[in-house]
Formats: sequence, structure tokens, C-alpha cells
Amino acid sequence: MWPPWRLPGLLAVAVTLGLGASAADDCADIEDLRRRIEQLEAGRPRVGSEITQAAWSTAASPPRRAGGLASAVDWSGFLQLDAGAITADDVTTDEVGSINAQIGPRRVRLKAAGSVTDSAEFIIDLDFAASGSPSFRDVAVLFEDVPYVSRIEIGRFKQPIGLDAYTSGRELLFMERQLPFAFLPFRQTGVKVGGPLRGGGLFEVAAYVFPTDSFGVSIGDSGGQSLATRLTRLLVDTDDWLVHVGGGYVASNPANNRVRFAIEPGFFVTDPGDSGVGSVPVFVDTGRLPTNTYHVFNIEFAAARGPLTLESEARWALVDRLDAPATSFNGFYFQLGWILIGERRPYRDQLAAFGSPEPQDPYAFGHRPGLGVVELACGFATIDLNDGDVRGGVLTTFPIGVNWYPTRQTRLSLNVVPNLLDTASGDTGESVVFAGRMQVTF
Repeated sequence: MWPPWRLPGLLAVAVTLGLGASAADDCADIEDLRRRIEQLEAGRPRVGSEITQAAWSTAASPPRRAGGLASAVDWSGFLQLDAGAITADDVTTDEVGSINAQIGPRRVRLKAAGSVTDSAEFIIDLDFAASGSPSFRDVAVLFEDVPYVSRIEIGRFKQPIGLDAYTSGRELLFMERQLPFAFLPFRQTGVKVGGPLRGGGLFEVAAYVFPTDSFGVSIGDSGGQSLATRLTRLLVDTDDWLVHVGGGYVASNPANNRVRFAIEPGFFVTDPGDSGVGSVPVFVDTGRLPTNTYHVFNIEFAAARGPLTLESEARWALVDRLDAPATSFNGFYFQLGWILIGERRPYRDQLAAFGSPEPQDPYAFGHRPGLGVVELACGFATIDLNDGDVRGGVLTTFPIGVNWYPTRQTRLSLNVVPNLLDTASGDTGESVVFAGRMQVTF
């Protein structure tokens, strides 16, 4: 039945349009207007968390007007406020330098997404907390339903390699990606083709230039041609079980003839591009290696059953150095999430990666509160940057954490990350990260 509180509005519209000569005609016109309003409401974008989720997916499509052009732009974003400190022994501080507590914005993201035609979309994603702020994250045009290749993306985007790399920074199990992330090119400028596979899985390949700065502009004047690819498959996909396997490969000829692998121990606020006083230092670092080409190989595995999710990856980097022997480095991690209260983590077919759980019984402040979603996490990660004359160090971490999702738009996280650092001198340093985050999505 049409809600009675809308009748005054419908009558006002009817009067404005000059409708209604008789009571019977008025009723017919009102019924016609009701149907038209329902059609308009069904066609407009949904508000709240649903539009937020759509805007952050690669398939976000705002309504179109006649001629196939976009009639609106979807705006979305999120912010993360982090605080943390690292306690370290003398061996660690002698190796990496002073370590200061930090508090501040980790990510402040604003994204505009819309449709150019029925099959073409654009994304402009800015981060106001990164070095060179504001700097570009994803800035690209996407063409959907392309014959033979499914999807084409042109611009600056995540390169197709790595399960943790394809997981959104707002949906990670821990506050930061795990140590082997140091080997990946992440966001670069180029062309990517591919998409989801029938029966569950993803295949994508990209050609890009490397390296680029925080605005996606290439750096260097020699080479730069690079290739990245990722192939995944769902071996099991039932109501009870999900099993995901995959692999990836990167080949790159750096335009500046240099490559560097380095990473922090699971927490930082200042962007890695900054190295000023107060930043959390990298714990392992190869330095800038003179390089002809380098290659990265990746294998990935994930599984989920009910409230449990498991993710694991292993990576190897082979570096063909200039005027020096080739070197190789490696890393491995696994992480386990267990949702005590609430829904399971969803699997996103478009990305072949897990997303965040969404509370079905959110915590309503002051109004018969539910509990939202409570998730526990633990893991293990290691990276070895020692080979031959390159002594970048070996770092091992044992992260544990708890995530609370009071509502679909909010998340609170606490992480504790014990670290073991094997130094070039053969000593082992110990440190512990204590960190927290408040996240709001809009």
C-alpha cells in the first residue's frame, strides 16, 4: 500500500502539473505519478554503505542519461588515523637508527568514479596523507565487456601480482601488508587487460613503465619497460568451503637502472617516500642496486570456511645487477583470521581477494546495541635480503591483532608485532610494535 505520508507530496505535484479535473481523474493521475516516482527511485544510486562499496569496486557504474553519458559522479573515500610505538633493544637501534612513536593520518582518500559511456568508466583516487600530498593512487579509464580480453584499464593502477597487494588498504587483516610486499611494483602507469574467469578465478596482464613517482610520472631515461601478470583459480567454491590458488610474475627493466627492496616492521604513519625526522625507519634494505633487469615470482594460496580465513604467499626476486653477480631474495607469510562474532569475510571475484566483513547486527550507539563484528588475527612473515655482497638483513615478524567493526562504515584495530632482526654483523635484534587504528569509510 502506498504510504499515506507521501500523499500530500503527490497531491502537490498533481496541482503543479495542472492535473485533476475530477476526483476520479485525480486518483488515476496520482496512481500514475506513484508509479513514475517508484521507477525513478529504483533507478537512482543507493545511499549509505551500498554506494560506498560500489564506488570502491572496479565495476562502479553511476546512472546514465540519454546518449550514454554519465549523469552523476559517485564520491567516496575513507580515512585512517594511526598511533603506535616500537620498543627496541640496542642491537636493533644500532642497526636501523632511532625509532620514534608516531600518531597521525595514515590514509586520507577521496575517490570520484563515473561512467563515460555504457562500457567506459573512469576513476580518480587521491590520497591526502601520502608524500607529495595530494598524490595519485588509482587514476584510470576502464573499458568493460571488451571482446576476448574482458576488460582494459589504462592509467595508473595496482599491478596484477599479489593477493595482499590486490586487497584494499581498508580491508587488510592487519594494519599493513606483510613483509614480502617489498618486492612488488604496486601502483605504476600502463595498460592492463583481463578479468574474471568462468568458473571462478582471475587472469590479468599489464605492461607498464617503472619506476614512477607519486603522481604516476615515469622516472629515468633508460628503458622502463615492464610486465606483470596474475592468474588465480577457485579450486573449491561451496557454501562451506572456499579454496583459492594463484601465481604471478613480474619482469622489469628499470628506467633509472636501479632497484631497491626495503620495508618497515608492520607500522608507520609517515609515508615510506618520506625520510624525515620522526619517521619509522625501514628495518631491512638492499639499498639502490645498479640493475639491468629484475624478476619477481609469486605463488598464493587462500582458504575460508565459515568464520575462518587463511592467506599465504611466497615471493622470490632475482636481480640481474650491472657489473656484479646476480642476486636473489625471498619472502613468505601466512595469516589467519577468525571472526568471533558476526559475518564471514566476503570473497571479491573482481579482485580475487577477500574483503571486510559487514555487520548484520551493528553497534547502535545508545540504541539497543548489537556487537558488530569482532575478529582475531595472527600470522607469521619473513623476508631475506641477504645474498652475496648484498647485506640487506633478515626480518621475521609474528603479528597478532584484533579488529572491531561496530558498523559497516567504521573499524577499530589493535596490532602487536614482535620482530626479530638478523643484522649484517650476525647479531639478532628484538623489537615489538604496538599500534592502533581508527578507520571511517564514507
